[in-house]
Amino acid sequence: MKEIEYIKVYGLERSGTNILELLLNNLFNGKAIVLVNRAPNPVSVHRREGSIWAWKHGYPDPLLGTFKKLKAIAIVKNPYAWVVSLYNHLCEAGYNVGFHDAAKAKMSIADMLEEPVYDSLHPIARWVRCNRSYVDCQYCKVIRYEDLIKHPHNTIRDIVSFVDIEPNNIGNGALYFKNKASTVGTLTEKSFDVDYYKKKKYMDSLTNDNINVIKNHLDPCRQLLLRLKYAV
Repeated sequence: MKEIEYIKVYGLERSGTNILELLLNNLFNGKAIVLVNRAPNPVSVHRREGSIWAWKHGYPDPLLGTFKKLKAIAIVKNPYAWVVSLYNHLCEAGYNVGFHDAAKAKMSIADMLEEPVYDSLHPIARWVRCNRSYVDCQYCKVIRYEDLIKHPHNTIRDIVSFVDIEPNNIGNGALYFKNKASTVGTLTEKSFDVDYYKKKKYMDSLTNDNINVIKNHLDPCRQLLLRLKYAV
């Protein structure tokens, strides 16, 4: 196996980038540096540390392919589940990034789906732009959050094969994702309800109108959904 010095994490907010970061650090601790909101020093010559390239919620830079000791991994989430996750985050965090309504408690998912978010984009337009940038980047490995939660062993093996580094312990990594089980090690405060994704319980939070709005925005992007293996 060849030595990789850096693993760069990408993904939309609320798509699982924190989980991916912790998992990678556990798997490759001492063997690779996991980059989240910063770029490796060689890349900084071309892109400032605070640039969109360095931001984990940004877009992969074409220069990725010029650095032999760097691999990029992006995590994506089902668009319907992502909308619910984003909404819950904005409400629980007590702020509305990019929203005009100052009364956070009164904001509904319908309200959120009417407003631009980061990059002044509609939430689904941002989902499409970011995730398309990941699948179009030949140097970036794309994994689905749902697969990581439901099939951790297989997904972790795919990650290990891509970065080509001997992991510390695949089994320990997979233990993080037991159904409704608290995690161990650096993920102690996290827990996962696998059935939430297996049974698509997030759909219960969406009204028919919410679903139709999301579908209408996704309709022109059927090819992207197919590439990500999400239902069109």
